[in-house]
Amino acid sequence: MKMDTFNVIIAGDIETTQRPLRDMLQFHSKIAVIGEALTIEELVDHMHSKEPHIILMDVGDPQFDGMEAVKVCIAISPDVKIILLANDARYAVEAFDLSAMDYIVKPFHSSRLRASLEKAIKAMTVRIPSSMLSQITGDTSKKFIIRTESTIHFIPLQEIIFIEKVDRKSLIHTTTKIIEVTETLSSIANQLNFPFVPTHRSYVVNYHHISNIVHNGDTYLVYFDKYNKHAYISKNKLPQVMDQFVEINTLSEIV
Repeated sequence: MKMDTFNVIIAGDIETTQRPLRDMLQFHSKIAVIGEALTIEELVDHMHSKEPHIILMDVGDPQFDGMEAVKVCIAISPDVKIILLANDARYAVEAFDLSAMDYIVKPFHSSRLRASLEKAIKAMTVRIPSSMLSQITGDTSKKFIIRTESTIHFIPLQEIIFIEKVDRKSLIHTTTKIIEVTETLSSIANQLNFPFVPTHRSYVVNYHHISNIVHNGDTYLVYFDKYNKHAYISKNKLPQVMDQFVEINTLSEIV
């Protein structure tokens, strides 16, 4: 896809959302604001009549009923890129589940919005070289090689669910067993790329095995398909982890 201008709809209150965002966007040469919406009904009308590429939405605005407006927009246009604005991280996990493009916590600088828009534009225009396909989809033929006191383990990457730091050791949770090694978590993490994501100082998880994420106090619990143990995401790492997950989702969709 090759486009010179990307059409944006701003959804939210006039004074706190529409006007500030218009001011931030006025010098962005690739962005054209084609409409504003104060309610879900107005947003739906714009979705049908104007076919936007990007939606900037204040998910905390009561007129948009939390994440309900996001679900409606995705139902109308699955390809639309949705960037959410919020006063806190309460909707962040659900935003990730719905594959929102980004989640920005107020207050924020115009450079943060610009970076988010550039990510959305890249997702709509980038073409992935064939040499990168195995990285994006995960090369299931590769194995992770690690030594314990008496054994050298050759673990297929797709079988690793997550790695956990316990005292001075690391536990590698796989689909068939748990392998205890003396190598540090940071050392293991440095050897792993996609689809492994550091979510906490004590955890690295395999994105492909995640089934859902649940808010729990100051952290988030990560649950996995067909596995009865969970990992953690630190609250202060959630925005960074979300960015990684969104990027992974975007690249996977492009491929």
